[in-house]
Amino acid sequence: MVQELARGISAHGRSRSYKRRGIHFLKKKNNGEFPKHEKKQKTEEAPSKAPKFYPAGAHQQQRHALTEMLRL
Repeated sequence: MVQELARGISAHGRSRSYKRRGIHFLKKKNNGEFPKHEKKQKTEEAPSKAPKFYPAGAHQQQRHALTEMLRL
């Protein structure tokens, strides 16, 4: 087990952790480069969402409309 000096910082150096994680095998397998993944093409636009911020008074207008509907 690797001794940690602090959270996320091991007692070993950068090259030791590089080898421990096995990253050098990935580069060796891919001719000295990290594998590159192509980004997915966006086909459709996402539907627009309602805004999270409502202007002042909009909440009261909604409440008023609900109470009017309940009265009917």
